[in-house]
Amino acid sequence: MGAVKQKLVTLGVGTVAMVGLASYAYFGTFQGKKAEEEKKQADEKVASFKLGDVKEVVVTAKGATYDAVGDGEGERKWRLTAPIETGGDKSTIEGIITHFADMKSKRRFDYKPEDLKTFGLEPPMATVGFKTADGKTTTFLVGKKNSFDDNVYLLREGDTQMAMVPNGIVYQTDRDLFSMREKRALIFEDKDVHKIEVEVKGQPAYALEKRGEEWQIVKPIDSKADKAQVTTILSSLRYLRAKAIAAETMPAKDEFLLAKPEAAVTLTLGEAKTRVAFSTVKASGGGEQWYAHVDGQKPVLELSESMLKKLDLKPADLRDKQVLAFNRDDIKKVKLAETGKDFVVFQKTEQWDIVAPEPKAAQDNKVSNLLYKLSTLKAKSILSDTITDDLKKKYGLDPVTKQVTLYKADGGEAGTLVIGTTEGDVTAVHALGSTRIDGVDKTQLTDVSFDVKDYVKAEPATSAKK
Repeated sequence: MGAVKQKLVTLGVGTVAMVGLASYAYFGTFQGKKAEEEKKQADEKVASFKLGDVKEVVVTAKGATYDAVGDGEGERKWRLTAPIETGGDKSTIEGIITHFADMKSKRRFDYKPEDLKTFGLEPPMATVGFKTADGKTTTFLVGKKNSFDDNVYLLREGDTQMAMVPNGIVYQTDRDLFSMREKRALIFEDKDVHKIEVEVKGQPAYALEKRGEEWQIVKPIDSKADKAQVTTILSSLRYLRAKAIAAETMPAKDEFLLAKPEAAVTLTLGEAKTRVAFSTVKASGGGEQWYAHVDGQKPVLELSESMLKKLDLKPADLRDKQVLAFNRDDIKKVKLAETGKDFVVFQKTEQWDIVAPEPKAAQDNKVSNLLYKLSTLKAKSILSDTITDDLKKKYGLDPVTKQVTLYKADGGEAGTLVIGTTEGDVTAVHALGSTRIDGVDKTQLTDVSFDVKDYVKAEPATSAKK
């Protein structure tokens, strides 16, 4: 090997070695700092468990002890076993666990046993114990606030150092029975409900049944239900919370008027049924108080509002008011027909075009607006639940003077709307295939034009020749 070549090889090896050393130094330093930072954060944390590890929480505060046990793995359901047997408030219990699991100490210091009283730890202001899935229990003694910086003294049993932590811990441990217990009257997911039965003033009012993804009124009439209205009913029940516990058990005397409730709801979830009764009681000092009781449970719940107003609905309130049911994206052809005028036909390829009475470019936004109007058309009233020749003539539906027909890509009809006469502010309409005649607000059809000129796209302006 020549001298020059040997020098180049030596130089190359040296360069690689230097780069390697630099990389080692860089990554070594970076990884070292990262590890140091992670250790520092771990040291600052007062607990070594995570939310999912904890299966039992015991809080002692203000002379009372609350024992909450979590059932199952992962998404746990909590129940109180002390001071009474009842459901536990998931958000409160898991809020306590999360607070301790995430909490970091502001500083730590050595302490002497004789100082515990000074720190508010003999006796402690509160005691919180966490039992994890591995059977270990970690117990914390919560002391008083430091008058200098408002931080709180905290001692983990077995530690040789005292920790100072943010004062948010006071809120988490200042608990009473009501805050720890379940406050929901009913616990369910909408998807699990198959039937809703409502009683008002002791009499069956209506019943709704889920069929596939749709809801049907099955009593007192048989009709498709308004899905949004059903969702509102279920939401009002799912988010129902007790304002207070009026009584731990139903009293022998019907002071809450729940033996003959003003309203009651029975939900069918799978094979199980759950019934909750509601009442209104005139308060001694004036005004009203509202109560609820779930069959099979002990406590009487005091509510912050009346449920009667939300449940006392008529069939007309519950019925599906949609006139035409179709997916706008499926529509590829629209035909507008009015007596004495040519058909107006739109065909969609890349954009909407008029194909009759003569080919022209259409205004895309006009056709899109037409489809939007038809898809959101809601009945203001049901003019008739039957279709007869006399009724069609009465409402201007026979002979047909105005009609809109929608087609899908395969040429099949997606829906046909016949528009009748207008009386006052209501226009009569009938969707072919439907068994009813609807009355819609006339303003909903204001923009539905049958004149082809309203849909023609303006020709682009051409510059005049010089």
